[in-house]
Amino acid sequence: MIRNLLAFTLLLSTLYINAQDSSGYEIRIKMDGYTGQKMFLGNYFGDKEYLKDSATIDKKGWFVFKGTEKLPCGIYSFINEERNARILEFVVNSEDQHYSLKTKHDDPVAALEVNGSMDNKLFSDYQKYMMNNGKKRMELGQRYTELLSMKSDSAAILKKQIEAMDEDYQNYRNTLIEKNPQSLTARILKALIEPEVPEAPLLPDGTPDKEFQYRYYKAHYWDNVDFTEDCLVRTPFFHSRLERYMTKMILQIPDSINYEADQLVAMAKGKKELYHYIVWWITMHYERSQFMCMDAVPVHMWKNYYVWPDAFWVDTTTMTRIKERLKVMEPLCCNKVTPNLVMKDTAHKYRSLHAVQAKYTVLLFWDPDCSHCKKEMPIIKNMYDSLHSYGVEVYAVGVEQEYDKWKQFIIDNKLNWINVIDIYNESNFRGLYDITSTPVIYLLDSNKQIVAKKMGAKQLNEILLRELGIIDRNTPLPPDEDKHVEPNPLMETRPEN
Repeated sequence: MIRNLLAFTLLLSTLYINAQDSSGYEIRIKMDGYTGQKMFLGNYFGDKEYLKDSATIDKKGWFVFKGTEKLPCGIYSFINEERNARILEFVVNSEDQHYSLKTKHDDPVAALEVNGSMDNKLFSDYQKYMMNNGKKRMELGQRYTELLSMKSDSAAILKKQIEAMDEDYQNYRNTLIEKNPQSLTARILKALIEPEVPEAPLLPDGTPDKEFQYRYYKAHYWDNVDFTEDCLVRTPFFHSRLERYMTKMILQIPDSINYEADQLVAMAKGKKELYHYIVWWITMHYERSQFMCMDAVPVHMWKNYYVWPDAFWVDTTTMTRIKERLKVMEPLCCNKVTPNLVMKDTAHKYRSLHAVQAKYTVLLFWDPDCSHCKKEMPIIKNMYDSLHSYGVEVYAVGVEQEYDKWKQFIIDNKLNWINVIDIYNESNFRGLYDITSTPVIYLLDSNKQIVAKKMGAKQLNEILLRELGIIDRNTPLPPDEDKHVEPNPLMETRPEN
């Protein structure tokens, strides 16, 4: 009876210990030579690193990081007491979060001993391999470049040594991945493998297909990236891979960007943090873009993905602001027909924007007291005088209510285009056209679709010359140093981990 009771007690104890081990985390580290009394636990999220936890050294020299809830998986690091140096990186997977690490402060990678975490044993072995071979590989590469520039015969010998080292690395990495496919270390290393592009096929005329390599590489860019778990978003690699794909692999026009964004978001659907980061980063990156017409990207993202419950990170206040911003910006995207304006001109006659008969209409919002307007107006006037005969008209809206000052400025500067004003704000032009500063310029085609917008006078002139065929369409636009960039009132806070 006593024996059975003892066995039952041991069983309960074992179950209790296992229950503790399966929940929460406890990561212990002892670091010989580290003089600080405190250490921090940091983790990556996108391109940033955040402090996750802290620990004070115990009597036996251990720093114990412990919590009742599991840590999100990813690459973590131990950070010194001053919080200005990363001491050692390690991995946290979704399963094993109870283990200990021992090392030395003066050489933490080489001296690392891992107990209780196979994933960190793999990660540590990989770090040691790279530390031992990476420096030699870099030195050989530098020497090879020098010999190559000197046209030395020794360059060929070094090239073979470099190729042998690269082959050894690939074999080491591939073996690790093949033997440990479920480990986080293997998934991280696999995500770093670039697609191997085969030789380009021949076109019917017998020449190689010059675009094949780009198409193949782009089509297989994400093949080795694991989208089945959120872990990779908490590594320093995912952000750079996402940024390179969106900014270097895709034609930078809104339609192409929006299409690729949809594909990526679909791949991350159901993975909370991957979905969060991809949606957030694409939206914010293109909202900050200084390239014309790129606001069509955040408009697309807001409209399709900033919807509860999927956009779980957006609070009520921010969601309200997004919806308000979307309502203003969507009708003002390039290629959209602009909202009509009907205002009185200097003769108190109503003039409709959509009734203007012109090949191109410059819609200009300005203020006679605005110093920047005074600088831009002579350039626009010269443009108008030289291009009016080509079918260019200006519909200039005075944004303030001082009628006499507005009219006198028109007379003094001989602004002989269509001048209108809305003293009583009957048209709501500020809300319709997102006018928060002056001058603001839109270029419209004959159907009153937006061709270009919110540019400076110099760029306006160059764009019109290209549109009218007076200069080559491929002529680069001049830098618009005088353009006034209004800060966006809706810059969503970056995601916190």
